[in-house]
Amino acid sequence: MTAFFCELKKARRRWDWLVVAGIPLCVLLWASGGAPASGDERASYYSSLLYVLPVLHTVVMPVGMAALASRLWDAETKGCTAKLLYTLQIRASLYGAKTALGAVYLTAVVALEMAGLLGMGRLSGVTEPLDISRLAWTAVSTLAVDALLFLAGSLLCIRFRQTLLVMGVGLACSLCGLFAAYMPVQFAYFVPFAYFLPLSCVGLDWNFETRTGSYYALPFQVPMLALTAALAALLLVLGWRAVQNKEV
Repeated sequence: MTAFFCELKKARRRWDWLVVAGIPLCVLLWASGGAPASGDERASYYSSLLYVLPVLHTVVMPVGMAALASRLWDAETKGCTAKLLYTLQIRASLYGAKTALGAVYLTAVVALEMAGLLGMGRLSGVTEPLDISRLAWTAVSTLAVDALLFLAGSLLCIRFRQTLLVMGVGLACSLCGLFAAYMPVQFAYFVPFAYFLPLSCVGLDWNFETRTGSYYALPFQVPMLALTAALAALLLVLGWRAVQNKEV
């Protein structure tokens, strides 16, 4: 807890909250595209948002999580203060405190996004009843993949001193994720940073003749969520080992 409060003090002047608030704001502004105008759009507004959010997450979240990870490890990488810190505290406490603060940031990102989704629905006069289970699944699955991306970014920050490299990897993952969004969903199974897509809980049945679409509920991919959590746990262990073995 002492190390965690130290990380909070470090974060006071980093303005991390701007990144935390900016990520869901960017996603929601992109997802909304303006208020629904017709009755049909109001009748399927929540479904359309839950359908498009995984695609937007695939593009936005890799860069956002890379930015959060690089901000948290900024002093230790660019400032080269790891040697000094390791004389004042054990390495496990430093990594644990940063990971705990990252978990707080990720939870705040998802909570703000879900609250914004509900607020957009209220302000737009949506008539579609909200399926709480779909909303909860979207929140949990988003948090799981965000954790996977954040821990991967943290591992890169530990192994390399160039935060620009971490941002470059995040941007490359976003571009690859955008490519995966236009491929069959099975392709995303081989792209961990695009796991938002197979974890989606809403599908779209598009009729090319009438140019109309209808949304339908997809089954919850619990095994896929478990795989995501397992990969995140593996990255957590790899990051801890990297901190323990890092030469300063």
